[in-house]
Amino acid sequence: MGSRVQTVSRLEAFGSRRSFVLAAGAAALVLLPASAMAQLLMPGVHLGGDKEPPSADELARRRALDKAYKSATEKIPEKKPVADPWGNVRSAPGGSASGTAEGKQ
Repeated sequence: MGSRVQTVSRLEAFGSRRSFVLAAGAAALVLLPASAMAQLLMPGVHLGGDKEPPSADELARRRALDKAYKSATEKIPEKKPVADPWGNVRSAPGGSASGTAEGKQ
């Protein structure tokens, strides 16, 4: 008639717990060097270690950009306080609430 599907636990498939632990350890040992190799520098990839110092013209250009940035940020108006329609209904922060020891006395 129909075929029965048999389920087998992991431990039964490997034969014993020791075999399972050995297989998991072997898998970890195989995968560790792969992740370490991904962190090594690849040939032809330079991270800027041999970069020349900027020239006098480049430094002057950077200073001019910094100065322009600072003057532009100083021109931005201060933010107005946000209108709080419930501000007069709420108690001030840090004030005593009616349920505290002071309110019960």
